[in-house]
Amino acid sequence: MPEPQVVSLGSGKFCVTQFFETMREACSKCLHDRDADKSFAVFNGVEVFRGGGDVGDDQAGDGTELRVIIHKSKRYMLINNTIEFVH
Repeated sequence: MPEPQVVSLGSGKFCVTQFFETMREACSKCLHDRDADKSFAVFNGVEVFRGGGDVGDDQAGDGTELRVIIHKSKRYMLINNTIEFVH
């Protein structure tokens, strides 16, 4: 499985993408190997900022702590190993 891909969207916002495949079980009658059944991509929105206070209070603390907010996650099934669009 490939490593997650991270894309900076600017201003401390990132899109983290991970690709997965579901596998078919090997056939015990005909001894075919396991093969990929379906492929998926999962996109996660992440925001990173400095702060040490309450969530959303980026002015609190000494600024040495990194805070992470995980936003929306979406899963897409790949057709012919292609993502047509992401909305």
